[in-house]
Amino acid sequence: MVSAEDTCGLDLDVQIQRLPREPPEQPASALTAAWSRCSLCTSARKASGRDEEMEGQVPIKLISLEGPFERRGLRAWDVMWNSSFAELNGRELTIHDVFEDERTLLAHVVLSEHFEVQRISPTEWCLAPPSDLSPPSRELQFTWQARDEFCADRWVEALRNVCQPDAPLAAGENSEGKEEDEEKDEAVGLLAPDPMLLSALLSPGLLGFVALDPKAFKVMVYMWSQIAEILSGAAAITPDTDERREAKLSLEQSGRPFRAAKTYFEACLLGDDDVELHKYLEASHAFAGVLALMGSWTAPLAKEGYKNGDMINSRIDQAPASCRAMLQKEVDEEIHGPGGRLSEPSGATGILWTYRGLSLWLELWRRAAIPSMWEGAPPTDLLKASFNHAYCKTTKRYHGWVMETGVSVATTLIPNWEKVWPNFAASPAELEQDVREWCEVMDRLMPRFAAMISEFDMDDVRKTY
Repeated sequence: MVSAEDTCGLDLDVQIQRLPREPPEQPASALTAAWSRCSLCTSARKASGRDEEMEGQVPIKLISLEGPFERRGLRAWDVMWNSSFAELNGRELTIHDVFEDERTLLAHVVLSEHFEVQRISPTEWCLAPPSDLSPPSRELQFTWQARDEFCADRWVEALRNVCQPDAPLAAGENSEGKEEDEEKDEAVGLLAPDPMLLSALLSPGLLGFVALDPKAFKVMVYMWSQIAEILSGAAAITPDTDERREAKLSLEQSGRPFRAAKTYFEACLLGDDDVELHKYLEASHAFAGVLALMGSWTAPLAKEGYKNGDMINSRIDQAPASCRAMLQKEVDEEIHGPGGRLSEPSGATGILWTYRGLSLWLELWRRAAIPSMWEGAPPTDLLKASFNHAYCKTTKRYHGWVMETGVSVATTLIPNWEKVWPNFAASPAELEQDVREWCEVMDRLMPRFAAMISEFDMDDVRKTY
């Protein structure tokens, strides 16, 4: 096991073994020096018959590096450093923002030779994206800062190695594995990073704060900096596990997403008054496909949905998992305060905020896809008007002035309805039919949550900022 002093908060893994090492005399070759001492890498080079060609360079597949760092945007108004955590596995780079010891997914991208690592100072560097500035690339436009020069050397060398072109296959070498890797890279590459525009919009993490709390200033600056990020068009919904990706894509690529969503949510109904939570989480993850088709402006809200789902998942360990049983267990454990003052993280907090989030989308789609829900003719800015109506009816009451202002800005990013509805059906009539059927299922599901929240006194009405 490598000590914290040796790793500077980072872990370097090759295959499954930990690398024993000391800081080298020349930090610039830290990663190469560690690899050259690794018997597994040496064996791999000799087995491939390319020992001389690969001397001092580990195969990209075997590169695995992770650890904390600080990041700051490149714009003039980006003055604050944000705590973050990065994981590099081969070409796959995953970055989480860290706020109050909680990680929130920021980006998941696949690197290539089109990226360039630029050293700025002994402890700082940038990962310059491709010139086309595709969505998965834009989110990486920030300065990295390591704890010390040694850590920075390791990150820079690792990133430069994975940003190299693939080595040509040796004569007679099997290309099947390489093709599989390319297919995987292509699939992951479709997952654009998802910057947090309104990360606190539906966040239970801000419950209980008061307007004059010293943390409010940091939260406010962070939220507005992310609003500026989304104005660049770099947001997208990025699930962080294969299971979530598959669920999201199952709706996103179905052709008629609301028909698929109906099936998912109908499966989570348990008995006459309960909800099966494993299937509910699966349905919620799949519903991210609907949000993705609505546009990048939904990405921060989808991210909060994942966060709330994780709180639920951490409290269930059996199948089937009863929502009623989980809430009753938390009541018996006395982890919540009186009058609906919920502790966080908890299963109840996850249930409450996924319920509120789904209520928002349910009310929005009733208005957007079913013209008869409006008195008179539907408004010309149908999607924006539907969102405003749904927000006022479902979640606005739980937001303070900071969040309300953020939402007002976010509504300016909502696209025209005519650009959105063709993603869901072949015609408006077909979409209306699918949404009506989905609403019928949701009208059976949502009252169950409302009844249990009321029964167990878990309706936390405290406002966010």
